[in-house]
Amino acid sequence: MEKTEHPYFILCILISLLAFILFAIPNNTGSKNYQMLSVFEPDEFAQYPIIQRMITPKETLRKTFIGFLAYDYYFYGFPFFGSSAIVQLLLKGINRTENTQLSLLFLRQLISVLPMLISLLLLVKLWDNFETWRSPFGLFLLLNIPAVTNNALWWHPDGLVLLLVVLILYLLKKDSFQLKRFFYLAAILCGILTATKLIGLYFFLAVAYCLWIAYQKNKSSWSKIVGGGIAFIALMAVSFVIANPFLLSSWGRIAWFQIFQRQRFLLDKGYGIVYDKGLLAVYPLLRESYGHAIFLLTALAISIWGSIKSNYKYLYQLILAWSLPITVTTYFLTHFKYQYWLPVGIVLISGFIGILPKKLEKKGFTKEFFPFFVIILILLIQSGFFIPQNIRTIWSGFKREENSQEIAFAKKIEENLAPLDGVAASVYFDYRLYLPENEIWQVHTSFDLLNYDYINDNRFDVLLLLRQRVNDYLNPDAVGIDPQQFLLSQSFYSDAKNGAISGYKLIFQDELALIYVKDKAFYELFGTK
Repeated sequence: MEKTEHPYFILCILISLLAFILFAIPNNTGSKNYQMLSVFEPDEFAQYPIIQRMITPKETLRKTFIGFLAYDYYFYGFPFFGSSAIVQLLLKGINRTENTQLSLLFLRQLISVLPMLISLLLLVKLWDNFETWRSPFGLFLLLNIPAVTNNALWWHPDGLVLLLVVLILYLLKKDSFQLKRFFYLAAILCGILTATKLIGLYFFLAVAYCLWIAYQKNKSSWSKIVGGGIAFIALMAVSFVIANPFLLSSWGRIAWFQIFQRQRFLLDKGYGIVYDKGLLAVYPLLRESYGHAIFLLTALAISIWGSIKSNYKYLYQLILAWSLPITVTTYFLTHFKYQYWLPVGIVLISGFIGILPKKLEKKGFTKEFFPFFVIILILLIQSGFFIPQNIRTIWSGFKREENSQEIAFAKKIEENLAPLDGVAASVYFDYRLYLPENEIWQVHTSFDLLNYDYINDNRFDVLLLLRQRVNDYLNPDAVGIDPQQFLLSQSFYSDAKNGAISGYKLIFQDELALIYVKDKAFYELFGTK
């Protein structure tokens, strides 16, 4: 073990513990029941039934085991769903899995928050080893990034992804370009990362960099370099398959590949409509989640300067090699979401720690001190923007149930659909609307654009449409991925906006949503001819 200064280490642990407790406050809201997940976190709404199905006993022990491994929702890998299902199994052991609120609290805290906090502690250790004031200061800096707060308030794989990325960087640094056990441990983790989310593939440049430095700095032979590269790929491939055990079956490979193709298509094109790409489209999202341009450009400049001049130059170079491919991809080749850049943005910003002086000495305002003064000033100003933003995010999460228009709208649904109380009905609702559980109703939602074919094929008795979604798809600037299908969807949404969906009657609308009832049900149950 490397020697650490215990006071700084203990202080960082205490800061992390306080953050863990703080995040638990909003994470205990927005999940009183399963239906509420569709309002606040549609991804959780889609994922939660998967782990419930994974832990449900089957007819035989063999089928139960297969059902746990082959969860048939391969947008994210088994490391995420498997660990989440284990959390559910632990809760099941104390007969608490029926409590959605408790389940989501544990899932958010243990699968998202805890791995992310460990990641930040590891980054601090990478730069300072908990030896100086830079450790608690750096930890506070990283915790204060809005993307960290946002990612702490939902159950999603990105906390695990960040942890795996930081562990890989930590092991590659610890290997010191010797191509020994730490290098190959990094390969195993890279396979697990790729199994969780495919961004593990973006380590190709960082691994190539390690092999090149091993040749240049440590004078490793070409045979060792080539062999090391092949061994890394082989270990990565084997661990990828082991971490996604459903790939051992042919049907699992087919299902995974089909979802992989769909996922790449959605990332490349967008969800139904074409999403803007490039710096002009990305920057507003970057500023909101990671900071203003001057802050991010300073972080980049520090990494470039540090890769040439600092004592941490190999670490800065390694981080740049990791950051470049995924940054180009998320900025220019796919649409941007803050979590896609999380394992790059957090790591890149952590480079501020390495440039700060280990000791704060009173030497006056000298020429040598000026760059550090500017950096500290930028950090303080950016923190001045971050802190109130994070407070608003946490407070909004804590108050989301009582402030939700969607939950309040449930009362209007109940009042306007009173004639259907106790009647078996097929109901479509747009996710983000809150539709309390009804044992008699068959309830459906869709993440895709609607059209008349979908509505007629499913023979819905009730349509609950979110006005914002209607307006978004009727936006004149919106461009459909499939122009012909998009025109069909726009025809449907135009009718919806105008209160004229064929075969349905509009019985209520306000600024939030519209309620339609099928003509037959309307005439039979609502007493109107």
